Amino acid sequence: MDLKNSVAVVTGGNGGLGQRICHALAQQGANIAVVYAKSEEQAEQVARDIRTHDVEAATFACDLTKPEQIQKLADDVVKKFGRLDILINDAAYNKSIPFQDLDGLTTEEAIAPEQLRSVVRDIFGIELPDRPLVFESYDSGFEKKSAPPAPSA
Repeated sequence: MDLKNSVAVVTGGNGGLGQRICHALAQQGANIAVVYAKSEEQAEQVARDIRTHDVEAATFACDLTKPEQIQKLADDVVKKFGRLDILINDAAYNKSIPFQDLDGLTTEEAIAPEQLRSVVRDIFGIELPDRPLVFESYDSGFEKKSAPPAPSA
């Protein structure tokens, strides 16, 4: 697949894995939207590093737990780059919960998987599967594989 001049949005693009994803896409010629929640300075450094691959890179702040910010992100990326081709969701939301109080976690404290599927469907027009996708690397890119079936109860 030729990624030259495509536009990739990488949520969590300033994190360890996100940075590596950004660089891998940029090495293939994709322009990168580095999405961060809090670490603007780190995201700006990632964007500067990505530009060494002779592609465009820009940073975008977005709290992915707020649907209105996701819509603004999509609009801002299209305004900056003129298109949006690839979405990589690498953002993470972490909350420290004492081990003995895991039952105390409420749905209001986390994004329910159905809510995430709804946001991605409504904003990006992409239907996420019920099961995660697994990608196996090969020399010229990534090959999509189905996730293993859920264990029987």
